[in-house]
Formats: sequence, structure tokens, C-alpha cells
Amino acid sequence: MARKNVREAFIKRIENQLKDDVNVTTHETYNRLLALGVSEERAIQAIAYFYEIYFREHLENYNEASWHDFMLEVPLTNHEGEYGFDNTDARKNSRYISKHYGRLKDNMRSLESELYAIESRLIVLHDQYQLSSREATKILQIVMNRLLDIQSKTTSDYSDFATEDLLYMADGLEYILNPYKNEKVAKIIQPYAHINEDNNYDFIFKNVFLCLDRVLESIRFWDKEFGVDGYFRYINRFMNTNYITTHDPELFFNEKTLLK
Repeated sequence: MARKNVREAFIKRIENQLKDDVNVTTHETYNRLLALGVSEERAIQAIAYFYEIYFREHLENYNEASWHDFMLEVPLTNHEGEYGFDNTDARKNSRYISKHYGRLKDNMRSLESELYAIESRLIVLHDQYQLSSREATKILQIVMNRLLDIQSKTTSDYSDFATEDLLYMADGLEYILNPYKNEKVAKIIQPYAHINEDNNYDFIFKNVFLCLDRVLESIRFWDKEFGVDGYFRYINRFMNTNYITTHDPELFFNEKTLLK
């Protein structure tokens, strides 16, 4: 089933839950999101995604208590920003990154582990949540733009670009490579660069941008070569999704990343 159909099915379920007073946690979460300034439509999208994750993890033992406990661990976010973001901005970012940082071509092996950190995340989303190559592209473009926003000290709004489930998926990918979001990443970088000094921005993020851009290029190539979602059919040959899902997510940075 396509991601769109899965999303719509869970949205419908949440809409039904909000019509009665039985599902207390759903109502509480909805009100918490509204209090953060999230619109009604996007609050329902967000809860539908949380419920989907919960449902997949509790197929045999759903109950209100475990749903409540699950939601206590979920970081709720208002993804609104100052400036709108669309496909034109995404293409502009790709051109900027290629011009400013170059392209990762013949030297891909030097950043093999970093590419794996990104692609292993995407293959799990495809395998478990029916993420398409097109949606994976959006996630990569969102993360890329969020990192560029750090440099420009602005925030972007993706309301017209992506649904809330994709924005939360982007949060997860960003978490493994953004030292401002993840203390573990900041700790790895600390011996090599101070993250709060603006002049270290390119040094810290160059390889991140090279890898994000390379994965975007791979999606375009393999989808053209093998058709819709051809990228995932290709990388699935080299990825053990069972291993990936039973181990902690790989961080993008390691002790060698900034030395490459």
C-alpha cells in the first residue's frame, strides 16, 4: 500500500477517535498540539503518524494505557517557520551545494559509513512505512534546507511542501547528523571544531551536504533506471533491514568524518 493510502487510513482513524470521548490520549495530544500553534489539520496528521508507529509496535496489545505511555515519550513539534519552502527552493539549494561544496563522485568510498547512516534510515522508512523515493527526496531536501537555515539564521515553513509524517521523519534523519539537535553528535565533533563558532560551519557540514546531495542523485538515477522506487529496490540488495531495525540508528558522524 502506498504511503499516501496508509497516511489517509490513519488520519481517518484519528478523526473518528476525536469524535468520541473514549480515546483520552488522542484528545490530550490534539489539544497539546493546538496549544503549540499547530493547525487542526496538521495536528491530526501528526497524531495519525504517531498512532501508526504505535500501532505497528503494539499489534497484539493495544490499550489506552500503553498508547498514553507511548505518547509521553513523543517530542511534539510545531514545524512552522518564517519563510515558505517549495520545489524551486529545493532545486536552488542543490545548485548552491554543488557549486559551494562540489560533488561526491569517484571518492564515495571515503564517506561510505556516512552514506550508510543516511541510507539505512531511509530503507527502514521504506520497508516499515511504505516511504516512496519521491517522499524520501522530500525528506532529504527538508533536512538539507534546515541545515542551510542554521547558516542564514532563519526558519522555513514546509506546510505546502510536505505532510506532518514526512516532517517528523525528517526530524529523525536530522537527529543523526545535526550537532545542534543531538548532544551525541556534538560530542563527536567537539575535539575537532566548536559548533558555536560560525566560521566552522562549512568544516562541520561539508561532508553532510555532499552525502545528502549524493543520495538525492542516487534516487534520481535508480528511479530512472528501474522505475518508481527503483532506488529502494537497488539499495535493498545491500541493506539488512532486520539488522538495522534491531540496532540503534547509526550516527552520521564518527571520529574520522571531519578528517576526510
